[in-house]
Amino acid sequence: MATKTNKKTVSEVSKKILNRIQLTSINFSEIPFRKLGSLKINIAPRFTLIAGRNGVGKSTLLGLIANASGITRGQNFTFFGKLPQGNLHEIIHLSMENDYVENEAEKPNVFLAYVANDTPVVKKCNITLRKGSGLRIVPRNEPKTEIVAGDIVIKAAGKVPLPTIYLGMIRMMPVGETEPGTLESSAFTTEHIADAMFIDEFTKRIIHTGSSSEQPEITNQWVKGTKKRSLHPPYAGYDSKGVSLGQDSLSSIATALASFQKIKTSMGNDYPGGLLVIDEIDAGFHPQAQKKLFQELKTEARRLDLQIIATTHSLTLLSEVHFEISKVPQISKREDSIVYLQGGNPVELLDVTEYQKIHDDMFLRFSSEEKKKPIKIYVEDDEAALFLKKILTRTRLNKIQVATNQRIEVLSCHLGCSNLMALHKTDDYFKTVIVVVDGDTESRGIPNVKNIVRLPVDPRLTIKQAPEPIIEGMCQLLVSDQNSYPETRKLLRAKSYTTDHIQEHVLNLQGNEAKPEKTVAADRDHAKTWFNRRLENINNLRLIEGWVADNELNVNLFIDKIVEAVKHIETQIESQKKLAKTSMK
Repeated sequence: MATKTNKKTVSEVSKKILNRIQLTSINFSEIPFRKLGSLKINIAPRFTLIAGRNGVGKSTLLGLIANASGITRGQNFTFFGKLPQGNLHEIIHLSMENDYVENEAEKPNVFLAYVANDTPVVKKCNITLRKGSGLRIVPRNEPKTEIVAGDIVIKAAGKVPLPTIYLGMIRMMPVGETEPGTLESSAFTTEHIADAMFIDEFTKRIIHTGSSSEQPEITNQWVKGTKKRSLHPPYAGYDSKGVSLGQDSLSSIATALASFQKIKTSMGNDYPGGLLVIDEIDAGFHPQAQKKLFQELKTEARRLDLQIIATTHSLTLLSEVHFEISKVPQISKREDSIVYLQGGNPVELLDVTEYQKIHDDMFLRFSSEEKKKPIKIYVEDDEAALFLKKILTRTRLNKIQVATNQRIEVLSCHLGCSNLMALHKTDDYFKTVIVVVDGDTESRGIPNVKNIVRLPVDPRLTIKQAPEPIIEGMCQLLVSDQNSYPETRKLLRAKSYTTDHIQEHVLNLQGNEAKPEKTVAADRDHAKTWFNRRLENINNLRLIEGWVADNELNVNLFIDKIVEAVKHIETQIESQKKLAKTSMK
C-alpha cells in the first residue's frame, strides 16, 4: 500500500507541474468592438493594472476577459454561491442597435490568447443572437477544433477551464442604504478553517479590524435581489452591517481569494490556476491601504497561482505599481504591468515607460517633460558626482520623480565644501538647486536649510567619509574581513573576481607609482590622484555599486532627504515666480 501511495504522489506532482493555464493577451480586430479596435493588450503573469480616463473601454475590456474563462459545472462553487466563471451579459449590457452585427464578415472580433501546459490556445469572441437568451458572446477556438493539452481539455466552443471570479461595483453598494429587510446575514460555516483564518488575517494586513481571535467567527452577508455577497471577519465594536465602503470592498476581495484557496484545495493537482478580475480596485481605499492591497495581492497571486487584472483611476496605485515595475529592468522578467488606454476615438495604448506620461494624460495636460527644467544637484567634485550617479539608479530616479513630479541633474562644480554651502547666501538662484556635500562634512557646519544634503556615510568605517577614503577603507576591509560587504562580494563573484583582484588592482601600488608620503584619508590632493589612477579598476570591480548595495539603509534615507529637498525647492521656485509677477505690476 505504501508503495502505491508513493507512486501516486509522484504522478500527482508531475500533474501539478503540467496543469497550468495563463492568459497572455487580448487582441481586437480592425473592426472595433465599441471603441477598442486594432489593439493588442499583453497580460502580465501576475498583476495587470488597467487605467485610462472615463469612457475609454476599461470595463468592457474586463467583461470580455472574464467572459472567456471559467468552470461551468461541478461542485467547485465560490463563497459567493456561484461557479467560478464570468459572463459578459451579466457585467455590461449588450445593445441590439449598437453592438450586434448580423453579417459575419462585418462583425468585430476579439481574440484572447492563452497558454495551457505550454500549448497556445486562442479563443475568438463576437456577439451572437441566441434564441431565448438574447445577445451572447460565446468563446470559440481559433481554429475551431478541440484542444488537448496534457490533462486539460479545451472544447471547440465554450470557456477556457480556468477558474475565474469577477468583482464588479456591486460590491460597493452601501449596506446602510439598502431597503429594509433586504440585508441578511448568517454564520459562515466551512469544513476548511483555513479559509476563515485567511479572511481574518488578510483583512487585518490591509485595514485592521480591531478584533483578535484565534478562531474568528466569519459572517456571510448578502443583499436580497442583488449579486452582492461577501464574507466578513469579526470587527471590534460593531458588526458587518456597520462597515465602511472600503471595508466592504476589502471583504469581497478577501472572499474571492478565499474562494480560490478553497478551489485550489478541492481540485488538487487538477487546479490550473485562477483569474481574478476587479473593476475599480482602488474604490473606497485610502492611499496607504491601496499600497498595502497591491503588495498583499502580489503575495496571494503567487501563492494561489493567480493572474489578477484590475482597473483603476488612482494615481497613488499607478505610481506604486509603476515604481515596483521599474525595479525590474528586463521587461521579459516582469511579473506585473500597467496598461493605459488613451482616448479618444480610436483608443490607443500609451507608452507607460515614464510615469509622467500617465500623470499628464490623466489630467489631459500637455507633456511637461520638455517644458519643465530638471532640478540641479551641485556636488563638490567629479568623485562625489560619480558616487551620486551610482546611487541614483533608474529605480531611485523614478522614485524621486513619482514623489515629486521632477527630474534631477547632477553637476560637479569643483568647489570646496565651505564655498559650495555658502552659495545659497550669494544668490536666490541657489535656493532652487540642491547642494550635496561629502559625508565627512560635520553636521554643525551645514546651514539649516533643506536643500543641502550630505552623501550617505559608511558606518563600518571610522576614517574620513569622503568618496576616496571610503573606497580605500572598504577595500581594506574586504581583504581582511571575509564577513564584510556581502553584496559587494556577490558582485565580485558574478564576474569571477576575488579579493586578490582588489589587493592587486586597488590597494597595491600601480605601475610606476611611488610610495606616498601621506594617506588617502589625510591629503585631498593625494586622494584624488590615488582614486583617478585606479578609477578604471574600481569600475571593473563594481566597487561603488557594491558599496551602495551594502549601505541600502543609509542610501534610502539619503533618497528621502533628496525628495524633501526637491519638494522644498518647488516651494522656493513658486515663491520666486509670485514675487516676480508682483514686481512687474
